[in-house]
Amino acid sequence: MIVSTSASSVVKDVLLVTLACFLTIFMGLACDNHDGEASHHHESSMSSGTFESSNHDMSVKIRVDEVSPGTVDINVEVTEFKFISDTEHRDGIGHAHLYIDGESWGMLYKSETTITELSAGSRVFKVILNTADHRNYAHHGEPITDEVRLIVN
Repeated sequence: MIVSTSASSVVKDVLLVTLACFLTIFMGLACDNHDGEASHHHESSMSSGTFESSNHDMSVKIRVDEVSPGTVDINVEVTEFKFISDTEHRDGIGHAHLYIDGESWGMLYKSETTITELSAGSRVFKVILNTADHRNYAHHGEPITDEVRLIVN
């Protein structure tokens, strides 16, 4: 609870709360580095809806290879889709959202990335193709997605 004793303190408190809310809501956008690298942050849900692509040949396939204990290379193969960090929506371009064991890992702006410091055990890696404005690309209402399970040493 915010308790202020002066009018200027109340205004300052309101501005700080507003800023905190803004940053919380837009954290995914604020954390993007948009240089082609994966942006790593944990959000409960990065999707804000779906977009039915006019290109029904769009597809995605994820391949995960362990290169050393706790380190994996991820390769995302796409058809009729182009990775781009542009923020303007156009059909057929965008980025991918990566999930590990159902938890959001972050966004991919290119087809390959390396993840380190994974704990040992069975892991599920899931990728979903997304528009520039974070909607899931879909065919007949179903997200364009793929997942694979890998035992990490």
